[in-house]
Amino acid sequence: MAATAVPNWVMLERFVFRRDDDASFREDKRTMAAGTTFTGTPFRVSFILADPPTPSRLYVWWPRGPKLSMVCHLVAAHRDLVLLRLDYPGDESDPSPFGEVRNDYFVYIADPPSPQRAPLIRLLPDCTEYNCYFQRPVQRIFEPHGAGLLCCGEEGTFVVAYLDIRRTPPSGELRAELSVLRSSVRSSDAGEEQWTTKLLPIKYRDDVVPTSL
Repeated sequence: MAATAVPNWVMLERFVFRRDDDASFREDKRTMAAGTTFTGTPFRVSFILADPPTPSRLYVWWPRGPKLSMVCHLVAAHRDLVLLRLDYPGDESDPSPFGEVRNDYFVYIADPPSPQRAPLIRLLPDCTEYNCYFQRPVQRIFEPHGAGLLCCGEEGTFVVAYLDIRRTPPSGELRAELSVLRSSVRSSDAGEEQWTTKLLPIKYRDDVVPTSL
């Protein structure tokens, strides 16, 4: 019997279904991908696809992950890429101080270039900033709704971006901080990409429109 065709497009449910036992983890071989966290913990993801308007669902198998709610996040999606996040405490293999939480970001690639035709999941490098208290770079923690994903062109290039608003000392001026990671599904340097960060001025109406003529 021929395999059921995959829908051309889907509507993703934002809620992630965590199932840590094989009996309840819904696995579709067409969409299943296996990954490893920064600290070496294995996990699997699988999308259960449905024709719109029925939502498609994401299932995560992560038995060694923290037993807490809301540690798996479906952050963004564009074309055949999905941005995912897993949250967990650091362990002995992580140089973070005790109690610090890691946010691992992954890009799920539904249709990788040949010869790798099965879906795959790629761990993105950390976006870091220098911390004066710890006197070393630390991972930046992104708010889930501040990150986005954009596919660019037909060569598999994609961009992950995070927008934040910060006050710059000592003036206290508000500025937009844009962090960007550029990569490609065809890249041989996966994991070696570098984040770039720009501070952008926020222009208020009175700054650009004359108040009097």
